[in-house]
Amino acid sequence: MSQNNFPAWQNAKQPYPKVTPPASIPKAYTAIGAKRAELLTGKKYRTRNYMVLTEKEVHPDGVSRAILEMNKEFEAKYASSWSGRHISRPMDLVRYFDWLYLTGSRKKEPFLKPYPKINIFKPKGFPWRIVKVTRVIEKSFANGERTIHEQNIPIFDVTEDKLWRKVLNDYETFELDDLFSSMEKHDIHNGLTGIIERNFHCNMREEATGRLLKDAPITPHALRHHRAYNLYIEGGLDKDLVTSLFGWRDDRMLDFYAYINRSAKGQQQLQALKKYAALVSPKKHA
Repeated sequence: MSQNNFPAWQNAKQPYPKVTPPASIPKAYTAIGAKRAELLTGKKYRTRNYMVLTEKEVHPDGVSRAILEMNKEFEAKYASSWSGRHISRPMDLVRYFDWLYLTGSRKKEPFLKPYPKINIFKPKGFPWRIVKVTRVIEKSFANGERTIHEQNIPIFDVTEDKLWRKVLNDYETFELDDLFSSMEKHDIHNGLTGIIERNFHCNMREEATGRLLKDAPITPHALRHHRAYNLYIEGGLDKDLVTSLFGWRDDRMLDFYAYINRSAKGQQQLQALKKYAALVSPKKHA
C-alpha cells in the first residue's frame, strides 16, 4: 500500500482490475411457485392492462368488489399458514394493497413524509361518510417541495366500507405510520411490486393485443387507474372531481388509458339514448 493508503495501481492511474462477477444464484421455488413461474415465463404484464370485468355491464362497486375478492383469496390462502418470511404480518400487505386502491396512490407515496393523515366525518346533508386523507404527492411540486394534497373520499357503498375497515382495523386505527414504515422497509429489501404481483390476481386483458390473461398478476400502478375507472365510470363522478381527487393538474390522465376512454364514450352514448328513450312514446316502442 502507498502512503495515502490507496493501492499502487490506483496511484499510478492504471485501469481498474477486472473482476469476475459472482455466479447468479438460481431461484428456488416451492411446488406451487414453480407452476406459477412456468405460467408467467415469457409473459409481460404492463401497468395499462385492465380487468376483464370492465368490459361487462357497469356496476357502481364492480372494481371494488374485485379488489375485495382478491383480499378474500389472499386471506383464505394464508389464514393458517403464511410462508412469506419477508413480511411478518401478512394482513399489512392487504391493508397497503387496499390503501393504494382506495386513495389512488402511487406505490411509494404512502412512504413519503409526513405520512398520510386520516379522518372520517359525515358532513351535514350528505348521504355518506367522507374519508379525509392528507398526503404527499410524489410527482407534484410547488416551490421546490412536493405538494401536500387533500382528498375527500366518499364511502359510497358496503363494499368500500369493507375495504376501509380492513385498512383502518375496523375504524379503530387512524394512525398508519407503523404500517407505512414497515411496508417501506419491505419495499427496499424485497420489492413490493413483485410481492403484490405474486399474491393478487384476476382476469386481465392485455391492452396492446387484446389477449385474455387468466388469473394474471395485478401491478400496484394498475390499482391507481382502476380506481379512476371506479370513480369516473362506475361511480359517475364528474371528470373535474376525479381529477381533483387524484391531484392531477388536468384531466388528460383519464384519456391516457384506452379502456377508460372507451367506457366514457360508451357511457355518454347510453346517457344520450336514455334521454331519447324518455321522449319516445310507449306506442312508438310497440
